[in-house]
Amino acid sequence: MTVALHQSFSRPPQLTPLEALALAAAAQEVAPLDAAVTSALARLTGQLPAAARDLYGKLARRVAASTPAPRGAEGILAQLRAAAEGHREVALRYDKDGRGAAGERIFHPQGVIDHGGVWYTIGQDAGRAAERTFRVDRILAVRETGDGFPDPGPLDPARFQRAQLFFPSGREHAIALRFSPAAAAWASQRYGSRARPLPDGRVDVSIESAGTGYAVQLALSFAGEAEIAAPQHARDALRDEVLRALRRQEAP
Repeated sequence: MTVALHQSFSRPPQLTPLEALALAAAAQEVAPLDAAVTSALARLTGQLPAAARDLYGKLARRVAASTPAPRGAEGILAQLRAAAEGHREVALRYDKDGRGAAGERIFHPQGVIDHGGVWYTIGQDAGRAAERTFRVDRILAVRETGDGFPDPGPLDPARFQRAQLFFPSGREHAIALRFSPAAAAWASQRYGSRARPLPDGRVDVSIESAGTGYAVQLALSFAGEAEIAAPQHARDALRDEVLRALRRQEAP
């Protein structure tokens, strides 16, 4: 048996000025570029009394919403926060591709951030001598090494007010991915304006990457529904990885 409940209101809800303020601030934080949200915000704030509208203007952009930590990750978040505050080096067991194959990274955490509903830690990867971000839901364990590191200073919140959490290193180059018609909808939704539809229903996407590893793994994850179109060295890297996978399957 299925029970369907009507989801509409018989009349517009009556909100107090503070309720309207809270709703508007939360909507702007969660989806500031969504056309429907922008339109609804204009109608909502237009109905606020002058005093409440002035308060909204002063406070709305100071609201920071955060997503609850992934289930089971609360302890890891607490460890990372404590290590960042105490400038203590940690070793991360990190499943980079989310497939259960974890490696160890020596890391100097600067802080943890919630971006687009996903929690990350940001800091210095000691082994690579470069800044890195790691998804908290892919960190399997954290242990302190006993070493410390210099205070890197506070994180700049403005760095994270972007659609994608990506910080160029200067070594990136363009890689063209081509998605089949079966994967075209996913690519268009995931990459937005960077997705270029082709006449045959496929979609081309250009990404910036400092190596070929990410593009190769992304293409492989689509099981034949995505390929690397250019440059040639990235196509060769995908071919080599496919051949290695086939040899592993053929091995007795």
